[in-house]
Amino acid sequence: MAALLLSLPGAFCLYQGDELGLPEAKIPKDIPEDKIRDPFGKALYPKVPGRDGSRTPMPWDSRQKHAGFTTAEESWLPIPKNHLSRSVDRQNSDPESLLNTWRRLLHWRRSQPALIAGDFQLLETDPRVLGFVREYAEQRLLCLFDISDESVRYDLTENAECESVFGTECDVLSPDSIAEPSRGNAIVLRPYSCFFANLLSSENLEAELAVSEETTSEDREDKNSLTTSASGRNSPSTA
Repeated sequence: MAALLLSLPGAFCLYQGDELGLPEAKIPKDIPEDKIRDPFGKALYPKVPGRDGSRTPMPWDSRQKHAGFTTAEESWLPIPKNHLSRSVDRQNSDPESLLNTWRRLLHWRRSQPALIAGDFQLLETDPRVLGFVREYAEQRLLCLFDISDESVRYDLTENAECESVFGTECDVLSPDSIAEPSRGNAIVLRPYSCFFANLLSSENLEAELAVSEETTSEDREDKNSLTTSASGRNSPSTA
């Protein structure tokens, strides 16, 4: 869901606590009735509980009083106990935490022109898959999301040649990093996973092939040079 939100067009807004995956605080379980601060909540509770459940303090450090949010005797709203296990200090030390996942995604998004200012083209896909292309300048980015609870195979032959640039929990069936339609390449999207790939134009493909051929040629020259050098060292002197 984080990857999807960062891939859609328009301004992106992340509310405090979403980066930690904090659940909404419940009234009166987490916030006693006498601690309600929202004017609508005070006036209309229990029919209208108000917005206090989404406004509890940020849990910075689970070891400190009020989770490090304030040094006051009492915080404006209480911090639910189940928020402490998702505090910033705990997630900082976990590379796979939601907080660090958001950081990686945001860092990656800044390097993708198509996600910053690209056009949006929705694709016809299996109902379990949400697919679209973002395009800006020379980048055309294929974005696929399995929005179901089961794995889905997606055939890449209907798309231009593409090169995987980012993905999570995704099995690539292609034997190479560049998927070529002639090979009938496909990917298997795991439940609630995503896949991103740059759609390569003919110019991109020619450049890729040129680099590949140049590298192969250099490898051959290096091998020939080594063979010649070795032959020269091992041959008897003619002096």
